[in-house]
Amino acid sequence: MNRLRFCVWEDKLMDEQTKVAIRCIEKRCKNVRCGGVRVRSKETVAVIRLLERGVFDALALPYSEAKKYLDEYPNSVMLGARIRNVDDRYVLMTRKKSGKHFSNALVSVPKGNIGSQLQELFDGVTCLETGERLEERVEKLLSEKCDGIMVKASDAINAGFNKIRGIRYKYFDTDTFVSASSDDVIVVLCRNDSSVVESIKDADNKRVSRQMAVEKAVLRYMADNNLSSNCHISARSNMEKDRLAIKIYVNKDGYGRYFKVNGEYRDRENMIETVGKEIQSYILKSNVF
Repeated sequence: MNRLRFCVWEDKLMDEQTKVAIRCIEKRCKNVRCGGVRVRSKETVAVIRLLERGVFDALALPYSEAKKYLDEYPNSVMLGARIRNVDDRYVLMTRKKSGKHFSNALVSVPKGNIGSQLQELFDGVTCLETGERLEERVEKLLSEKCDGIMVKASDAINAGFNKIRGIRYKYFDTDTFVSASSDDVIVVLCRNDSSVVESIKDADNKRVSRQMAVEKAVLRYMADNNLSSNCHISARSNMEKDRLAIKIYVNKDGYGRYFKVNGEYRDRENMIETVGKEIQSYILKSNVF
């Protein structure tokens, strides 16, 4: 029986994300049981040092946050498993007493394209990008320091903020708000030890892994062809066998456009280049540049 020790932060949302990863691993991996080691500091350097010293074996993070660990400490951490979040949608949380009409409002949004996409749906909305923790953003909403907050539905559910009294919830499907679906994935980072990665390999979601690879490759293609140097781009894909559906949102100077590419691609080697060229054609025709 292998025992895997997870880093557990004193943060409600991150604690719940770790529990999601642990449940998945214990369900899919035979002879693996997981425990937790409470860690107070969330500083990247401190966490890496504890991981290297063997205080714990793994940590669970959204891929959007895990990327900095993989980029900055490639010799210390390895990507062990990719686990899909329970809900990929976004939800707009507002106070019920503010009424149903939502305009001329200040909304706290995560960094990226979400703010500009929200402004296309509601007139007069001002979006404030923030890197604050979810608890801090919810507190600002309740104390009337902002009129609404835009969060991932999975984060609200995991942190227990999806049923707050006096709060109205408006959920948007993934066709309305486009963000890289790979950013929503909970991933397990392990100490640079092949035996640890091997023990949880059955927890790795192959479909999620394939979608992450597609999105990353398409965005890299667009960057290599100077398509993302002067605008913000998000991509969300859905891939089944040789069929690929990918939706792109491009924003430049507050002007946004959506593009959807659907097709059947038999030649996997040329699939990414083909899709990239189609997207390039759509973007150039839209006069975004």
